[in-house]
Amino acid sequence: MITRKSTKELLVESVLELMEAKPVNRITIRNITENCGMSRHAFYYYFDPAEFRAYPLEGPAGGYAGQHETEAAVLPDGDG
Repeated sequence: MITRKSTKELLVESVLELMEAKPVNRITIRNITENCGMSRHAFYYYFDPAEFRAYPLEGPAGGYAGQHETEAAVLPDGDG
């Protein structure tokens, strides 16, 4: 059966993908949303930027915490 990923899952996967290409402290909300084709409003609907930093370690990206030792540091939109 084909299952559709939720918006929240797509946002988390976007962060994980971006982490492979750049340091986590350089990832912005704009980077995250542009990477997965979502609006920034979608990000803010699901996450508080301060709370999001620890989400990939605890959220549906299962197994992630064991593979990486850093948290996703999400910067506000800007020069990033």
